[in-house]
Amino acid sequence: MTVHPITVTVPADLYDYLEARATQRSIEDMLVQTARTAVPAPIEADLPEDIRRELEAIAHLSDAALWSIALNIATTDKIALADALLAQLREETDALMRLKGRGHTLPALDSLPVPVV
Repeated sequence: MTVHPITVTVPADLYDYLEARATQRSIEDMLVQTARTAVPAPIEADLPEDIRRELEAIAHLSDAALWSIALNIATTDKIALADALLAQLREETDALMRLKGRGHTLPALDSLPVPVV
């Protein structure tokens, strides 16, 4: 993976806060992870068109609209399931990104097996 070093100036109180929490990872790692979380990932070009359109539409909704949707459909069971699925997805994505970082070519989405539900 290509990296681009940058210099970021942060207030002293923020630096002290980050430094106090940098026991398991570096401040740089924490800032990169925060940036990845704050900036939406680009929508994959090889997703089916209907899914891409839906994701693009959701990206433009206001926070109020997103809260309305989330609160109207959220239940404790659904939230627990979503958390479990996201954790699994993160783990699988991390594994794929590590393979890509080691020079492997990842398969196209349409060539992946479709799980039977």
